[in-house]
Amino acid sequence: MLFDPLELRQTALPNRIVLGPMQMYMAKDGFANDWHFTHLNTYARGGFGTVFTEALAVDPVGRATYGDMGAWSDEHLPGLTRLATAIRNGGGVPAAQLWHAGAKASRRVLAGRSRRGHSHGEAMSSTPAASSSAATRVMRGSAAAASPGRSPRR
Repeated sequence: MLFDPLELRQTALPNRIVLGPMQMYMAKDGFANDWHFTHLNTYARGGFGTVFTEALAVDPVGRATYGDMGAWSDEHLPGLTRLATAIRNGGGVPAAQLWHAGAKASRRVLAGRSRRGHSHGEAMSSTPAASSSAATRVMRGSAAAASPGRSPRR
């Protein structure tokens, strides 16, 4: 059953093995790069039926660290398209999780620390993540990220 194909609406998955979105903190300004391409393509070629990118921040202030990938700008689309194409060509189905880090948002990577050591970060912004205006921005950013080519209204 694990290796059997599965159809979800119009999407045919080659099997039921899913790579969930991992935060690897290797992006710069939210952009996918060669590291992401190699990392995620390896899983697709290795037989994962569905391969999620890292969780994609919908707002630059909503990142957990400066190293998180993003989808808050149409400028991110070429790199994300390259990732999706590589995953598809490797035999997997590309997927993405849109997110905002909430109260843990906006942590920076400290000099001399592992990129994965984000829990020791410092806040980039003093704006509470749970404020009404921040929540509205997150909702609009999520809608825009899910609809490429449409800019969020701020």
